[in-house]
Amino acid sequence: MATIIDAFTDQISSDDVSSIANQLGVNDETTKKAIGAAIPGLIAALSQAAQDPQKSERLAEAVNQHAEHSESLFGQLGNLFKQFTQSGDQQAGGTDLGQLIPDLLGGHEQRVEKGVSQTSGLNSEMAGKLIKFLGPMVIGVIAKQLSGQHVDAPTVNGHLTQERQELEEKHGDLLGGLFDQDGDGDFDMSDIANILAEKMTG
Repeated sequence: MATIIDAFTDQISSDDVSSIANQLGVNDETTKKAIGAAIPGLIAALSQAAQDPQKSERLAEAVNQHAEHSESLFGQLGNLFKQFTQSGDQQAGGTDLGQLIPDLLGGHEQRVEKGVSQTSGLNSEMAGKLIKFLGPMVIGVIAKQLSGQHVDAPTVNGHLTQERQELEEKHGDLLGGLFDQDGDGDFDMSDIANILAEKMTG
């Protein structure tokens, strides 16, 4: 099974990148780096959230309820991001998951936001919008990966744990700063963001 990161780097189009870049007011390379930092950060943060039984249950419900959107996300991300920014960040990816991501991530959302901002140069507001938008995309990819299975809280927890472990096996414990108890750990996503940016759109 392809990983969540593989799904993004293989399927996101150059038009997607350019459209999102236009909405962010930056160039394509900056946007690729921002996405390349946001996706691993979201995987790690959602994996951490899934350790909480209540949050894991909410994730499972989201995967089940919005599975129908998972087949049609890519190829229109640019338009969806435009709709998202115009809707006050509430409608993400054609769904109502816009507020779910901040609720699930809690304080980790700001850590991911900081990592994306430092890595790509986006300001914190735009980094935050991108994270809220891409979070439901990650949930959509998970829904596609688990299609045909009975998805419950333990299933989602196990799947996200495996995704994070595979990420760390390939790139080391570069996400450790995200979970530093004092919140002052170094969350430097530059290396992995550059790798993923190179993979996007060939």
